[in-house]
Amino acid sequence: MNTLDCFRWVAVTILVIGLGVPNSSQAGAPVDEKLGFVEALKATRPTIDARARWEWADQKGLAVSHAHTARVRGGLLTGTFAGFQAFGEWEHTEAWNKGSYNASGIFGHTRKTVISDPESSELNRAWVSFSGEKFKIKGGRQRIILDDARHVGNVGWRQNEQTFDAVSLTASPLEAVKVFYAWVYNVNRIFGKYARKTDFESRSHLANVEWAANPMAIITAYAYLVDIQRLNADAGSTDTYGLRLKGTKQAGDILFAWLGELSRQNDADRAAVKYNAWYHHVNGSANYKGYVVGVGREVLGNENGVGYATPLATLHKWNGFADRFLATPADGLEDNYVWISVPLPCGVTFKTFYHHFHSESGNGSYGQEYDFVVVKKFPRGIKGLVKGMFYDATDVAPNIALVDASKVAMQVEWAWPQKK
Repeated sequence: MNTLDCFRWVAVTILVIGLGVPNSSQAGAPVDEKLGFVEALKATRPTIDARARWEWADQKGLAVSHAHTARVRGGLLTGTFAGFQAFGEWEHTEAWNKGSYNASGIFGHTRKTVISDPESSELNRAWVSFSGEKFKIKGGRQRIILDDARHVGNVGWRQNEQTFDAVSLTASPLEAVKVFYAWVYNVNRIFGKYARKTDFESRSHLANVEWAANPMAIITAYAYLVDIQRLNADAGSTDTYGLRLKGTKQAGDILFAWLGELSRQNDADRAAVKYNAWYHHVNGSANYKGYVVGVGREVLGNENGVGYATPLATLHKWNGFADRFLATPADGLEDNYVWISVPLPCGVTFKTFYHHFHSESGNGSYGQEYDFVVVKKFPRGIKGLVKGMFYDATDVAPNIALVDASKVAMQVEWAWPQKK
């Protein structure tokens, strides 16, 4: 969907609302449509989301990069009338020093370390929704984040987020059951308007069903049938079926949390190589008055030289913040990790992570990584962040193309209405 198509979505919906289409969920009930429309106009609100970032990156064999970027999103969310609502949002990312870093090769400078925040200006989201008593249908450019974003997410760390041109359905047929389905026809990736060829034309189906009858056992089943039509000869088109179980338990002053997930993936459509690969992930944590200790193990399998793929995921969130494993290696990946979170004075939170990586087959070392994040929330919705990412390839075999890499970022952000 191009920009003109998105605006047509909004225009058509405003026209339909203006003509006074009745709310089918209230059929037979007297409705003062004029009063409802006026109230919907009064409920219309602007949205603003802004952040500025300095990021430094150094990868062995490449020159150092440092990026000074700022991103602003401005949107307008209408009130709801006759079940309809609309939202449009423009996003602009300004890069003050394009010559000082490699924005994924978009503006050249390919001998520098990659920082994937190119300058860009584009329509970020534009959707129309219709809500009934137990469901919502949404069409247009939208943000989709499923579960913990391991398979489908918005890549929120980068300045230009990933959005989806899709038709989606969210429903709650039973009190403890939530159903999500989306047909995705285009994926607008993080590289912005100057790299449209990197977007994914798609005919993908995303289905996710969650049963949350008990906080100790929230069960999710999913099927992600990803058909990517503009990905060159790799395992981008996949069929993935999985189950996940998560839960929490309060025991005195300690809150225990756990997660277990298992899925199976195979090639689909025009994927170049036939394969089947398993994925499993387990972790657990204990939280004592804000002091958190956690441990986990994530395994992405492989077959026929193809690793388990998650092309629609928020990849930065997983397998270390230094982004060494945005694509799963041909021999798969094992990530054994621990993390600690500590509340500090003045409302500061400090988190640190350690990852030790191995191949899933062949028992080869893929190095280790140390990360930290410091977050401070200020009044009026302002938040500051410092983030460090240090990947160490010292114990990696010479024939494996992994090298030392470090990144440091400092960021300040503000949003209105304030994010919860």
